[in-house]
Amino acid sequence: MTFTLVPGNALGCAINAHRHMWNGSICEQAGSWNCGAEAHFREDYCERKDPRCFHMHAFDPQAPQLVIPQSGVGWIVESNNKALDDQVLLLWGPAFQEPRGVRDSANRTFHVFGAYRIQSVDRRTVGPHVHYHVHPYPDGWALFPELRIQRPYYQTAGGAYVKQIERRAVDRVFHEAWSAAEREWNDPVHAESRRRLQSFHDYLDEWLRVAGSHTQKFSPATAPPAKSFEGSTATGANRPFRSFTKLLQSKVVEEEPPPPPTRLKVKAEVTAGVKSDENGQLVETNMRDAIVDRYGEDALTAILVGSLTKPLLVFRGEPGVGKSTLALNLIEDPARERTLVVPVSSTWRGREDLLGHINPIDNSFEATNFTRFLFAAEQAWDKGDRRNRLVVFEEFNLSQPEYWLSDVLVRCQYPAENRHERTIELGGSQVAGLKGADASGVFLAPNVRFVATINSDLTTRPLSPRVLDRIAIVELTMEPRRALAEAGLDLDPDMVSAITDLSFLIRSKGATFSFRSALSLKQCVSHLDHLRVTEWDALDLVLLQEVLTKIRLLSGDPSDHQVLRDLGHWADGHGAKLRRCASAIASWKEMLEEGQDVTQA
Repeated sequence: MTFTLVPGNALGCAINAHRHMWNGSICEQAGSWNCGAEAHFREDYCERKDPRCFHMHAFDPQAPQLVIPQSGVGWIVESNNKALDDQVLLLWGPAFQEPRGVRDSANRTFHVFGAYRIQSVDRRTVGPHVHYHVHPYPDGWALFPELRIQRPYYQTAGGAYVKQIERRAVDRVFHEAWSAAEREWNDPVHAESRRRLQSFHDYLDEWLRVAGSHTQKFSPATAPPAKSFEGSTATGANRPFRSFTKLLQSKVVEEEPPPPPTRLKVKAEVTAGVKSDENGQLVETNMRDAIVDRYGEDALTAILVGSLTKPLLVFRGEPGVGKSTLALNLIEDPARERTLVVPVSSTWRGREDLLGHINPIDNSFEATNFTRFLFAAEQAWDKGDRRNRLVVFEEFNLSQPEYWLSDVLVRCQYPAENRHERTIELGGSQVAGLKGADASGVFLAPNVRFVATINSDLTTRPLSPRVLDRIAIVELTMEPRRALAEAGLDLDPDMVSAITDLSFLIRSKGATFSFRSALSLKQCVSHLDHLRVTEWDALDLVLLQEVLTKIRLLSGDPSDHQVLRDLGHWADGHGAKLRRCASAIASWKEMLEEGQDVTQA
């Protein structure tokens, strides 16, 4: 994992609730107070006054510090112990109140409890465990859970626990917090809390500027421009470090090609072999930077590992995230001479749907494009051409793959030299339309690689354990800002905030603002005069037609009611300019209150 923080953004992480506001004391009657920790921890340690809570000193007036286990932050600071210095860190968690603390239900709200400006991070060894103690500057921390400021949207910073928060969302948190403090904190009891929050509010711009310049020092600014999927040049000021990926690029010994088979009726003339410069790896080097720019270092590493360990690589993600585009650009084959796209149909029930069938009239084998592709790959392999050849199964799980892909999955598991075991039996007297091809079977050349795409929604069939055992799944996500950048859209910051806020709220419902949505918006923006609408109108329509329509809400599900409340807050903030979306959300509220499900939003 690599730490990738955009300059100007802030960090965030979750902490447990605390009965005494994280002042360094152990919660009284901890067994009956739900702080978010496991019940056995509260009973075994807190009830017995054993101070093992990582969060109890988070806002200790004497020496505030947050303890994070190695798994939570070690992936950042073990390679650079100053990577978090000067960063702004928001601390949040589920809302709590007396007498029970956090409510045990899915219907929760999350509030920001306070913030740090990090001064240092210390590594400490406790027996067999390693912990990291995060210390704020003496005048660089603030506590404000009473103000009930909603947790902002966030995105990954490259690994576990620590999240990344966009600059505008950070500004909004402190603007709302200070506005609430001016209304509610006018008594002497809150004087110190008010002073600390005011300091954070007043110095936030400067602190984020310093944090941003500090972050840039740990980014490889000298990285070469990346080749984008469209062939243009993509740049990134914060290109992640290359680490584990380099290990996967080590050279392997090239095996001698097996002798040409005698069963082919045409002469397999062995020429000076055309060898892949990737030594058999699926993702060619000049495509890797583009993958990192679009989906991140972890996605590239997962693809490389999956392609080395499994015969079939599956890209899963929301519609429009770019799964097909990525699959078609794993190898550099602009003419599509070594690439085949196979659209899977929901009617597929057997091997003949993929491979073909025997014509009962003349006993010839009627091959599909897939089988013809395998024959071409076989002949290229026997001539010494080791370049990757790629088959992309689109909408892979519209039908059960074990019914129609079984032959391929079985044959792929045999070594390259076991030619007989890697041969898929066909049948018939000849292969129709393929002169010289032997109908008895087709050799599954080792350089034929298989990739599939599936959607993360309810429109497809689940994969069976038999298939899951033979595939590697890579989850693909794209943040809205990246989707807009990929589409070449430069929008008003308020519009971007509306998009990112909405995507954050509804991602649990399988609905996001995708790259495809960004392209639709770009089309509308380029025809504003023709459409006679404003940019905000165009955004309103795209969000309504392509994003909100994916949401399904059940009247009997408390978590869906919470999603709707969050959408209501979103509409309150952006509804004046996105009136169609706001109207749709208002109608959903009426439906749920009347016991109706929102099945087609």
